[in-house]
Order: sequence, then structure tokens, then C-alpha cells
Amino acid sequence: MGHLGFRECSVADAEKLAVHLAEHVAHKERRPEQVRVELLTRCRAESIEPPTPGRCDRIVAAALRAAEESLTAVAAIAHSRVSSKKAWFSGMRWVSQPMAAGPESLPR
Repeated sequence: MGHLGFRECSVADAEKLAVHLAEHVAHKERRPEQVRVELLTRCRAESIEPPTPGRCDRIVAAALRAAEESLTAVAAIAHSRVSSKKAWFSGMRWVSQPMAAGPESLPR
């Protein structure tokens, strides 16, 4: 432990911080300066010394990039689901004539 119970930010800490920011902050907040504020808040909560400004920039950029990739993947999945439903519905043929008799008149 360093000064006042805070430890230096390790590579594992930086990766963990980037993942946390991507999952909990960067999906809603796209402004790097705001994500940086959340990074420093998280460091304080985890008793991690604040990273250098350059390292903060890299952690924030990694979090924003991961959130962007995640959102793009979710959008692509949603689009493919909508496209497949449209294809299914366009293949359906609707019968516009009323049934002459009950269900027994349907072909088997």
C-alpha cells in the first residue's frame, strides 16, 4: 500500500477500470472529460492512486471504444432480428376470403 492506503494503478487495475467504465458509464456518457471524472471517482473508491494524465486518457479511450463496439454489436443483432422478421412476414400469404364452412372445410 502506498501513501494513505492508496496503491499504484497496476495494468490489471487499468483494465478493470476500463471495463467498469465501458459497462457502467460510457454507454450513457460519451464525453471523454465526463468519463474521466467517473474514472477518478472510481479510483478513489477502489483506493487506487490516480493514473497519470496520459494513462487516464488511454483508459478513457479504451472504455469509450469498448462501449462503442458493444453498442454496434447490439445494434447489428437487433437489425438482423428485425430483418429476419420482415422476411418471414413478407413470405406469408393472407387469405382474404372468409371460410365457407367451419374448420372441417380446411384442407388436411
